[in-house]
Amino acid sequence: MVTRLKYKFCDHEIVIANTHLVWGNEYIPDVRYLQMGLAIKILNDYVNESCHSYILCGDFNSLPTSAAYKLATSGGKIGKDDISNIMKETNDVDKTMLTTMVDVLSKLSLNLPLESSYAYILVSN
Repeated sequence: MVTRLKYKFCDHEIVIANTHLVWGNEYIPDVRYLQMGLAIKILNDYVNESCHSYILCGDFNSLPTSAAYKLATSGGKIGKDDISNIMKETNDVDKTMLTTMVDVLSKLSLNLPLESSYAYILVSN
């Protein structure tokens, strides 16, 4: 879900996206990674010159060590180690399919600076 809000007295806009990544099976980090990449892509599509602020929120069902979380905190930058990180999370992922999925995500031009509110809270406490 994506919402674009415009301030009443100026042209400033904020875009808020909300997602819920799949839950319940710890052996599907590849699906959460793909969902996170698509959530970032959709948010990126709504952000424009008049939008100075944006938030991606939701239930990511991911630990800070997971590939999906790292994808989000990198702003969608696909890392060289993403495939091996996902492979470490489970043995049930087909490496060829995973390589294709990461390749497709890398072509979506995901590049949206994001920061983790959890990391901010953990550092400040």
